[in-house]
Amino acid sequence: MRQLTISDLGVLLNSKTLASPTNPDQKNLQLIIKQIFLGLPVKPLLDAHPQINQWVDQVRSLIPEIFTFKKDKFLIDAHFSTALQLNDNKAVIDISTNVAFGKKSVRLIEWAVRQPRLNWYDKVKLWVTSEYLMIPPEQLQLTILALHPKQAAKKYEIYWNQKQHEKTKKWLVSVLTEQPIRQERKLSTVFGAHTISSQVLVPLEEIEEVEI
Repeated sequence: MRQLTISDLGVLLNSKTLASPTNPDQKNLQLIIKQIFLGLPVKPLLDAHPQINQWVDQVRSLIPEIFTFKKDKFLIDAHFSTALQLNDNKAVIDISTNVAFGKKSVRLIEWAVRQPRLNWYDKVKLWVTSEYLMIPPEQLQLTILALHPKQAAKKYEIYWNQKQHEKTKKWLVSVLTEQPIRQERKLSTVFGAHTISSQVLVPLEEIEEVEI
């Protein structure tokens, strides 16, 4: 049985679209938001990191609810995993995400220095979460907060569904069993149409699209 993280999948795909896990600003941002949520003091950290202070302000402005959720209704850095049946083996996909539990739905909330569009790793996180929590894909959504050092943050709401869920599973199986897939099927379109609440007004720097 193989056990893989999002970073492991990125290596398999030779992807350049993932934020570097060693990026200190990214790690510190996650830590500070977690400390704010837990009611711990963060002022010295924010004073020492003006860029992170700016990002925290943007997060607070665009998704203020993350600082008011009850502790049992919102998890930061939640770890979910699910097994995927391959030809003669299984793979376990591990993810880490921020998740809010509502009465009738579950919402993933991702904030990062990233491109403001749905990516393959967002889709993998949605697929794993639906499988791990055993909830229908239609009860799952994703809020993306795309941060940038110089441009305003952008917020997007993505709604998951059964069609995208099944296509994501098939894509994962094809990647992990090295089955050929048509070259023109890019990851940005392979999972079909998705719902985004707003358009990109200011494009971020261009990065390579992963092709499969």
